[in-house]
Amino acid sequence: MIYSIDGHVDSLLDNSIIINTYGIGYEIFVSELVLNKSTKVGDPLKLYIYHHIREDLEVLYGFLNLEDKNFFNILTSVSGVGPKVAIRILSSETDSVVNAIVQENIASLTSIQGVGKKMAERMIVELKDKLSKVYDNIPYVEGKERLELLSKDTMNDTYLALQTLGYKKDEIKRAIHSATEDLKKTNTLENKIKVLLKHL
Repeated sequence: MIYSIDGHVDSLLDNSIIINTYGIGYEIFVSELVLNKSTKVGDPLKLYIYHHIREDLEVLYGFLNLEDKNFFNILTSVSGVGPKVAIRILSSETDSVVNAIVQENIASLTSIQGVGKKMAERMIVELKDKLSKVYDNIPYVEGKERLELLSKDTMNDTYLALQTLGYKKDEIKRAIHSATEDLKKTNTLENKIKVLLKHL
């Protein structure tokens, strides 16, 4: 199985990218978010790969990071959600999709191309509990970086400590979002709280 492909962009198509590596051009289907990352022909690009194999077909789906690939795998575990639909879902920010599922927001899910009401309902039924565990279902912080910043225990402790100081959940969410880069540089709860206090 192909784990990743690292090369240069040869062509940009409607819903795929051709990456040339060692003289071989690989067509890799990607989300609109990947296509819109200001990638230009000739740019170096590494994509993590999901290699979809059927008796009559082999298709490569590409992701900029393992988080997106893992979320893709979670989505395709839902009955009726194939790779083509999953990659379209990833054209929306992961946070907004996770929030829609956890909050049972069918209208938000059905606004995604290819997702009808029945599919949205299945996604909620099959994924709500799983996503709550995987994505640390505390009031969500915008931006994928939240997954890298705090473990579940540290997230809980951080919220509790700041709430004890009188801050509201929405204020804490905004602070974590704005302090993303600084939070990446520290590992202890005490230092994370100090960083967040500067943004509150």
